[in-house]
Amino acid sequence: MSPLAGALVGWSLLGAEVADLLWSPAPARGNVPLASIHVFGPSRPRTLPEGDAVFHRQTTIHPETPVPGTADLIEHILAGYAYHLNVMPLDVHMPDPGCLVRAVDLTVSAPEEGVPPRRIAVFDDGIVRATAVPVTHGRAHPSLAYRFDTPDGAIVFSGDTTANDDLIALARNADILVHQVADLAYLERHGLANPGLQRMCALQTDVTEVGGVAERAHVGELILNHYLPAEPHAISDVDWAERGGKGFKGRTTAGSDGLRRLLTGAHR
Repeated sequence: MSPLAGALVGWSLLGAEVADLLWSPAPARGNVPLASIHVFGPSRPRTLPEGDAVFHRQTTIHPETPVPGTADLIEHILAGYAYHLNVMPLDVHMPDPGCLVRAVDLTVSAPEEGVPPRRIAVFDDGIVRATAVPVTHGRAHPSLAYRFDTPDGAIVFSGDTTANDDLIALARNADILVHQVADLAYLERHGLANPGLQRMCALQTDVTEVGGVAERAHVGELILNHYLPAEPHAISDVDWAERGGKGFKGRTTAGSDGLRRLLTGAHR
């Protein structure tokens, strides 16, 4: 699998999917060995944020490693399926599961007041170049946005973030910006009050802001995703797209599972 495919697998990689890959019989693969899946993501955060009187932890989960990175994530996913992966080779010829997945921790500098974050080189194989930049998502650091540049165009994924100047710089002139969106007024109407609403404002980009983000970045298309509220019938796709696209001259689409786009390099 190519590095790009490994990057896109990212956080969605699950142990059961690894097992499915391993179970595929060799003849179906033409006897070609499976290449390692490369999963790129942030390294261990430097500190565990403290809570306050209103929002705080009652229990610190896994105190031995309370701030895991991507390599830790993959190691623990495989550990959860250790019995299955250790027994399968006794009944079927299969690739070595210990070599199937390779995690790549990305070093992310701690934020400094007034200092723009350094853009992170994820990988570059001469055809696809992936870069990332930290964005703002409450107390969670790092939270990363990713850009993929290809000969046919560029696509940017915001990740969870507030409206963010560094994301706008990363997305400049991209063909597509895939951006999470929240309807904070909806949450307020349905009972979310301060200080919870204030915290949510520091975590997400509101539907009234996301169109301005896309316009400032001069992207070709804005695709909304990772909705809040998440209930599919709470707000219609038409409503999301209409309100999310205000202030943006390009095309706005309410994203959904299975949506596909072909990059043609037209937005240049």
